Amino acid sequence: MLSTVREPAQTEEEQKETGGYLAVLRDRNFVWLLALNVLFVAVGYEVFALLPPFAKNYAGVSERWVGLIWLANTLLIVLIQLPVSKALEGRRRMLALALMNLLWAAAALIVLAAGDLLNGTSAALVLIFATMIFGVGETLQGPTQAPLVADLAPDRLRGRYFALSAMSWSAGSIVGPAVGGPLLGWHPLAVWPIAAAVCLLAAVGCLALERRLPRNVRRTPTPTPEPVTLTPLEPPLDLAPERL
Repeated sequence: MLSTVREPAQTEEEQKETGGYLAVLRDRNFVWLLALNVLFVAVGYEVFALLPPFAKNYAGVSERWVGLIWLANTLLIVLIQLPVSKALEGRRRMLALALMNLLWAAAALIVLAAGDLLNGTSAALVLIFATMIFGVGETLQGPTQAPLVADLAPDRLRGRYFALSAMSWSAGSIVGPAVGGPLLGWHPLAVWPIAAAVCLLAAVGCLALERRLPRNVRRTPTPTPEPVTLTPLEPPLDLAPERL
Protein backbone atom coordinates (compact mmCIF):
# COMPACT_ATOMS: atom_id res chain seq x y z
CA MET A 1 0.00 0.00 0.00
CA LEU A 2 1.44 3.31 -1.12
CA SER A 3 1.36 6.32 1.11
CA THR A 4 1.93 9.92 0.14
CA VAL A 5 4.48 12.01 1.94
CA ARG A 6 3.74 15.71 2.17
CA GLU A 7 6.58 18.14 1.87
CA PRO A 8 7.01 20.35 4.92
CA ALA A 9 5.67 23.85 4.56
CA GLN A 10 8.23 26.47 3.67
CA THR A 11 9.37 28.69 6.45
CA GLU A 12 9.05 32.45 6.12
CA GLU A 13 12.78 32.77 5.47
CA GLU A 14 12.60 30.16 2.68
CA GLN A 15 9.67 31.96 1.08
CA LYS A 16 11.61 35.20 1.12
CA GLU A 17 14.59 33.43 -0.38
CA THR A 18 12.49 31.96 -3.21
CA GLY A 19 10.97 35.29 -4.12
CA GLY A 20 8.74 35.95 -7.12
CA TYR A 21 7.52 38.61 -9.50
CA LEU A 22 5.81 40.46 -6.66
CA ALA A 23 9.19 40.76 -4.98
CA VAL A 24 10.59 42.24 -8.19
CA LEU A 25 7.73 44.73 -8.49
CA ARG A 26 8.44 45.96 -4.98
CA ASP A 27 11.72 47.32 -6.30
CA ARG A 28 10.49 50.80 -7.18
CA ASN A 29 13.73 51.80 -8.86
CA PHE A 30 13.50 48.84 -11.22
CA VAL A 31 9.82 49.50 -11.97
CA TRP A 32 10.75 53.10 -12.79
CA LEU A 33 13.44 51.83 -15.14
CA LEU A 34 10.90 49.52 -16.80
CA ALA A 35 8.51 52.43 -17.38
CA LEU A 36 11.31 54.47 -18.87
CA ASN A 37 12.27 51.61 -21.18
CA VAL A 38 8.70 51.40 -22.47
CA LEU A 39 9.05 55.06 -23.44
CA PHE A 40 12.47 54.44 -24.97
CA VAL A 41 11.11 51.72 -27.22
CA ALA A 42 7.77 53.36 -28.02
CA VAL A 43 8.98 56.84 -28.95
CA GLY A 44 12.46 55.83 -30.04
CA TYR A 45 12.71 52.60 -31.97
CA GLU A 46 9.07 52.21 -32.93
CA VAL A 47 8.41 55.82 -33.90
CA PHE A 48 11.55 55.90 -36.04
CA ALA A 49 10.32 52.70 -37.67
CA LEU A 50 7.61 54.95 -39.15
CA LEU A 51 10.28 56.95 -40.98
CA PRO A 52 10.14 54.96 -44.28
CA PRO A 53 6.42 55.58 -44.97
CA PHE A 54 6.78 59.17 -43.80
CA ALA A 55 9.79 59.76 -46.05
CA LYS A 56 8.19 58.13 -49.09
CA ASN A 57 4.62 59.39 -48.83
CA TYR A 58 5.17 62.83 -47.33
CA ALA A 59 8.71 63.93 -48.23
CA GLY A 60 8.83 62.35 -51.68
CA VAL A 61 11.87 60.16 -50.95
CA SER A 62 12.38 57.20 -53.27
CA GLU A 63 12.64 53.59 -52.08
CA ARG A 64 16.32 53.55 -52.97
CA TRP A 65 17.02 56.53 -50.74
CA VAL A 66 14.99 54.94 -47.93
CA GLY A 67 17.31 51.93 -48.08
CA LEU A 68 20.36 54.18 -47.98
CA ILE A 69 18.95 56.03 -44.98
CA TRP A 70 18.85 52.84 -42.90
CA LEU A 71 22.12 51.59 -44.33
CA ALA A 72 23.85 54.70 -42.99
CA ASN A 73 22.27 54.11 -39.58
CA THR A 74 23.39 50.48 -39.47
CA LEU A 75 26.95 51.14 -40.64
CA LEU A 76 27.37 53.91 -38.08
CA ILE A 77 26.32 51.61 -35.24
CA VAL A 78 28.70 48.89 -36.42
CA LEU A 79 31.60 51.34 -36.55
CA ILE A 80 31.13 53.19 -33.27
CA GLN A 81 29.48 50.68 -30.90
CA LEU A 82 32.72 49.32 -29.44
CA PRO A 83 34.43 52.75 -29.05
CA VAL A 84 31.29 54.14 -27.40
CA SER A 85 31.12 51.16 -25.03
CA LYS A 86 34.73 51.77 -24.07
CA ALA A 87 34.12 55.49 -23.58
CA LEU A 88 31.19 54.77 -21.23
CA GLU A 89 33.35 52.87 -18.73
CA GLY A 90 33.25 54.69 -15.42
CA ARG A 91 30.53 57.08 -16.65
CA ARG A 92 27.12 57.76 -15.15
CA ARG A 93 24.61 55.31 -16.56
CA MET A 94 21.46 57.39 -16.27
CA LEU A 95 23.24 60.41 -17.72
CA ALA A 96 24.09 58.27 -20.76
CA LEU A 97 20.43 57.27 -21.12
CA ALA A 98 19.37 60.89 -20.73
CA LEU A 99 21.82 61.87 -23.46
CA MET A 100 20.38 59.12 -25.63
CA ASN A 101 16.94 60.68 -25.31
CA LEU A 102 18.27 64.15 -26.08
CA LEU A 103 19.86 62.81 -29.27
CA TRP A 104 16.61 61.11 -30.23
CA ALA A 105 14.67 64.31 -29.61
CA ALA A 106 17.09 66.21 -31.85
CA ALA A 107 16.78 63.53 -34.53
CA ALA A 108 12.97 63.72 -34.41
CA LEU A 109 13.05 67.50 -34.87
CA ILE A 110 15.44 67.13 -37.82
CA VAL A 111 12.99 64.66 -39.40
CA LEU A 112 10.23 67.22 -38.84
CA ALA A 113 12.28 69.93 -40.58
CA ALA A 114 13.15 67.64 -43.49
CA GLY A 115 9.53 66.69 -44.04
CA ASP A 116 8.21 70.22 -43.69
CA LEU A 117 10.82 72.18 -45.64
CA LEU A 118 12.45 69.77 -48.09
CA ASN A 119 11.52 67.20 -50.69
CA GLY A 120 13.11 64.37 -52.64
CA THR A 121 16.89 64.03 -52.57
CA SER A 122 17.50 66.99 -50.29
CA ALA A 123 15.04 65.58 -47.75
CA ALA A 124 16.73 62.16 -48.00
CA LEU A 125 20.15 63.62 -47.23
CA VAL A 126 18.83 65.38 -44.14
CA LEU A 127 17.03 62.20 -43.06
CA ILE A 128 20.30 60.29 -43.33
CA PHE A 129 21.81 62.80 -40.92
CA ALA A 130 18.84 62.36 -38.59
CA THR A 131 19.10 58.57 -38.52
CA MET A 132 22.83 58.79 -37.84
CA ILE A 133 22.15 60.98 -34.80
CA PHE A 134 19.53 58.45 -33.77
CA GLY A 135 22.12 55.70 -34.21
CA VAL A 136 24.57 57.42 -31.86
CA GLY A 137 21.81 57.39 -29.26
CA GLU A 138 21.22 53.67 -29.83
CA THR A 139 24.84 52.88 -29.03
CA LEU A 140 24.43 54.47 -25.60
CA GLN A 141 21.71 52.09 -24.46
CA GLY A 142 23.29 48.67 -25.02
CA PRO A 143 26.29 49.07 -22.67
CA THR A 144 24.19 50.87 -20.07
CA GLN A 145 20.72 49.50 -19.49
CA ALA A 146 21.13 45.70 -19.45
CA PRO A 147 24.15 45.80 -17.08
CA LEU A 148 22.17 48.15 -14.84
CA VAL A 149 19.34 45.61 -14.67
CA ALA A 150 21.86 42.92 -13.72
CA ASP A 151 23.32 45.10 -10.95
CA LEU A 152 19.90 45.97 -9.53
CA ALA A 153 18.80 42.32 -9.39
CA PRO A 154 19.63 40.10 -6.42
CA ASP A 155 21.06 36.74 -7.49
CA ARG A 156 17.91 34.78 -6.61
CA LEU A 157 15.70 37.07 -8.72
CA ARG A 158 17.97 37.89 -11.65
CA GLY A 159 16.02 35.76 -14.12
CA ARG A 160 12.75 37.46 -13.20
CA TYR A 161 14.33 40.89 -13.48
CA PHE A 162 15.49 40.15 -17.00
CA ALA A 163 12.13 38.59 -17.91
CA LEU A 164 10.29 41.77 -16.93
CA SER A 165 12.91 43.85 -18.69
CA ALA A 166 12.25 41.89 -21.89
CA MET A 167 8.51 42.39 -21.40
CA SER A 168 9.04 46.16 -21.24
CA TRP A 169 10.56 45.99 -24.73
CA SER A 170 7.49 44.09 -25.94
CA ALA A 171 5.17 46.60 -24.28
CA GLY A 172 6.96 49.50 -25.98
CA SER A 173 6.76 47.67 -29.31
CA ILE A 174 2.99 47.50 -28.88
CA VAL A 175 2.41 51.03 -27.62
CA GLY A 176 4.60 52.74 -30.23
CA PRO A 177 2.83 51.54 -33.40
CA ALA A 178 -0.59 51.66 -31.72
CA VAL A 179 -0.17 55.39 -31.06
CA GLY A 180 2.28 56.44 -33.76
CA GLY A 181 0.57 54.70 -36.66
CA PRO A 182 -2.82 56.44 -36.35
CA LEU A 183 -1.06 59.71 -35.52
CA LEU A 184 1.00 59.39 -38.71
CA GLY A 185 -2.16 58.81 -40.71
CA TRP A 186 -3.95 61.75 -39.11
CA HIS A 187 -1.14 64.32 -39.30
CA PRO A 188 2.34 63.11 -40.35
CA LEU A 189 4.12 66.21 -39.05
CA ALA A 190 2.59 65.83 -35.58
CA VAL A 191 4.45 62.59 -34.87
CA TRP A 192 7.91 64.08 -34.58
CA PRO A 193 7.42 67.01 -32.16
CA ILE A 194 5.37 64.76 -29.91
CA ALA A 195 8.12 62.12 -30.01
CA ALA A 196 10.71 64.79 -29.23
CA ALA A 197 8.68 66.05 -26.27
CA VAL A 198 8.32 62.53 -24.84
CA CYS A 199 12.06 61.95 -25.28
CA LEU A 200 12.78 65.12 -23.30
CA LEU A 201 10.40 63.91 -20.60
CA ALA A 202 12.20 60.57 -20.53
CA ALA A 203 15.55 62.35 -20.19
CA VAL A 204 14.28 64.18 -17.13
CA GLY A 205 13.00 60.87 -15.75
CA CYS A 206 16.45 59.33 -16.19
CA LEU A 207 18.14 62.06 -14.18
CA ALA A 208 15.45 61.87 -11.49
CA LEU A 209 15.89 58.09 -11.19
CA GLU A 210 19.66 58.46 -10.84
CA ARG A 211 19.21 60.18 -7.47
CA ARG A 212 17.30 57.16 -6.16
CA LEU A 213 19.73 54.48 -7.31
CA PRO A 214 22.34 53.04 -4.95
CA ARG A 215 25.69 54.71 -5.48
CA ASN A 216 27.42 51.47 -6.38
CA VAL A 217 25.26 50.98 -9.51
CA ARG A 218 25.19 54.54 -10.82
CA ARG A 219 28.32 54.21 -12.94
CA THR A 220 29.42 51.66 -15.51
CA PRO A 221 32.20 49.59 -13.93
CA THR A 222 35.74 50.16 -15.10
CA PRO A 223 37.60 46.91 -15.64
CA THR A 224 40.64 46.65 -13.41
CA PRO A 225 43.62 44.72 -14.73
CA GLU A 226 44.44 41.62 -12.78
CA PRO A 227 47.68 41.90 -10.82
CA VAL A 228 50.55 39.99 -12.35
CA THR A 229 52.39 37.83 -9.87
CA LEU A 230 55.97 37.03 -10.70
CA THR A 231 57.18 33.65 -9.57
CA PRO A 232 60.86 33.51 -8.62
CA LEU A 233 63.02 31.63 -11.03
CA GLU A 234 64.45 28.37 -9.78
CA PRO A 235 68.23 28.29 -9.55
CA PRO A 236 69.83 26.58 -12.53
CA LEU A 237 70.71 22.95 -12.05
CA ASP A 238 74.40 22.21 -11.60
CA LEU A 239 75.03 19.80 -14.41
CA ALA A 240 78.76 19.59 -13.76
CA PRO A 241 80.00 16.12 -12.69
CA GLU A 242 80.69 15.73 -9.01
CA ARG A 243 84.35 15.88 -8.03
CA LEU A 244 85.82 12.98 -6.22
